[in-house]
Amino acid sequence: MPVSGIILVGGSSRRMGQDKALLPVGNQRLIDRVVSLVGAVADDLLVVASGAERYRSPHWRVVQDAFPGAGSLGGLYSGLQAARYSYAVAVAVDMPFLNPDLLRYLIRVGRDWDATVPQVNPFRLSAHPGRDGHAPTARDADLQPLHAVYHRRVAIAIRECIRQGDLRMISFLPLVRVRLVSNEETARYDPEGLSFFNANTPDDWRAVQERLND
Repeated sequence: MPVSGIILVGGSSRRMGQDKALLPVGNQRLIDRVVSLVGAVADDLLVVASGAERYRSPHWRVVQDAFPGAGSLGGLYSGLQAARYSYAVAVAVDMPFLNPDLLRYLIRVGRDWDATVPQVNPFRLSAHPGRDGHAPTARDADLQPLHAVYHRRVAIAIRECIRQGDLRMISFLPLVRVRLVSNEETARYDPEGLSFFNANTPDDWRAVQERLND
């Protein structure tokens, strides 16, 4: 099944102190590494960013974020709207250890679903309080919505959530058909769970460098 690949740059990288996407990884930038890993499973590659010019490349399309104030949710909407294929793999640009075999598995099991999302622990999406008593976030639910596969029609549900001001990355999931992928399933391809590691801080980045240099 052909799929698009959506890489969300987003954010101001405040905790990192510099643009994460442009950090060096060996002889390439982090954005090049992530796009290359996603490119192992997708041949329509999109980078979604609010400051699009700095990320332009002949190897991918750059999509301007349609909702710059809506965080990652707006970025996902923008990517799905621009995707050439019905299904798309969506990841964050700060995930240096993506596993193409795991991504292929998500694509394979997600054929008949609107959203295919890894989950660390069992959780009910509907009417479940978050840790602070409010609507649950992706972290509350142990979900990985930025390491997931979506059908383009999900953009309709996302737009409605943005219109209502609910910018949580899992706000739209109760509105679509979701295939939750268990930790046992993902562990077959990535037993250490490195695929879900986000490099957000200088300490995270040092850990990435140490891991890659082992």
